[in-house]
Amino acid sequence: MKIVLLSAANNVHTVKWANGLARSGIHVHVISLHGVTQDFDPRVSVHELPVKAPFGYFLNVFRLRKLLKQIRPDLLNAHYATGYGLLSVLACQYCPNVISLWGSDVYLFPKKSAVHSWVLNQILSRANAIFSTSLCMQNELNDQSLAKGVPVYITPFGVNTELFKPMPVIQEHNGQRSKIVIGTVKSLKHIYGIDVLLHAFGRVVREMPECEFELQIYGEGGEADSLAKLTAELGLSNLVFFGGFVPNIEVPNILNRFDLYVALSRSESFGVAVLEASSCELPVLVSDADGLCEVVSNRSTGLIVPIDDIASTTAALKELIMDPVKRRLYGLEGRKNVVDKYSETACIDTMIAAYKQVISASHHYVKT
Repeated sequence: MKIVLLSAANNVHTVKWANGLARSGIHVHVISLHGVTQDFDPRVSVHELPVKAPFGYFLNVFRLRKLLKQIRPDLLNAHYATGYGLLSVLACQYCPNVISLWGSDVYLFPKKSAVHSWVLNQILSRANAIFSTSLCMQNELNDQSLAKGVPVYITPFGVNTELFKPMPVIQEHNGQRSKIVIGTVKSLKHIYGIDVLLHAFGRVVREMPECEFELQIYGEGGEADSLAKLTAELGLSNLVFFGGFVPNIEVPNILNRFDLYVALSRSESFGVAVLEASSCELPVLVSDADGLCEVVSNRSTGLIVPIDDIASTTAALKELIMDPVKRRLYGLEGRKNVVDKYSETACIDTMIAAYKQVISASHHYVKT
């Protein structure tokens, strides 16, 4: 099977899909408007289109069409509907076209205006199939009456459970300290609710003076300055560490230094960062955003609190801080959940099975 991924070559999820498919014996070509910043498997062929985003989504049509004619793939899989998905429906003529949804392309873009909703519907309606990382995102499509009649397949992001795993050496070192380390690894954007975490953490510090705490926040984004300012206003500057951007390969080391992982997103289509934490046997505390509820089992792999609810978040933090046995049980169950349902191997197998079904249903295409 020969697959083209039309996707950003500077995105870690692109390289995960491409490398995983290549390891499974699929002939993979990545075509991108973005420069290559990731380490692709040598078996993956990477092509950069000449015109970069955003104009490249229109101006690369003929170049992409020529590349596809040369490669002659069995299927084109565009990632992110309102960019690469648009380019794919304009250029693809000789093979089935699948569009993978990533989240904001469905949750945010169509809600900007009726015109945005119409544009997205036009793009998705021209695909042979739609791949959604979660059931909740498929439900969002249905709720907005988008792409009626186009088949949808659930293809979740997988976690490399050999990379994201508990690391005894780091954990034993952690065991020598008395403080509780609460952490998160997310982009510093309003949508991810890090301000809520700071407020709740401040309350915990005040209400549990007998304990030592540290909050570690890793990531970069437009809210960096405002979050640092909020930290100072709450009198937490000596207890909160902003670690900045962390390459994905280094995230497991960071996670294994935490006692508890927190993700309080205001909206989330899928919870891959939470699954990575669970894979490291961390207990998790998350908001009840749809995508997070789909991957976390309340009082089994972690705790779920209402979005933007500082009081409930504070109570949940205190509950987990005071009960190390519960934290350990949630972590063990979380790892089991990831291995059983969301391992990279299982999710690649799901993707390949979906590819085969789409190709089989699209037998009318003739390669030229």
